[in-house]
Amino acid sequence: MGNAQYKELEAELSERIEAIFDRVPALCGFSIAERLVSENAKDDDAREWELYVCAVAAYPQLGEGQAQDFIGEISGALADLLQQRPQAADLLPGRTFARKWH
Repeated sequence: MGNAQYKELEAELSERIEAIFDRVPALCGFSIAERLVSENAKDDDAREWELYVCAVAAYPQLGEGQAQDFIGEISGALADLLQQRPQAADLLPGRTFARKWH
């Protein structure tokens, strides 16, 4: 991926993240991680990974059902982005996104 493509993808990701925070005012931040889903023992290249929301912070503090709702909102928005721009998956693992306070 070239520098211009990378910057364009980062800008689109930032736009999506801002939209998530706009839709969910209590959300303060969240983190994305990656985990191994399956590994084919016959072929080292046949590993399947998935992205998931590994942490959510909100104010006021969330109850269990609310946290799941927030995770669903975040996951849906990011899945939409990944469907349109699969290469965005390379930008997400290990990142934490926080609300910008003005």
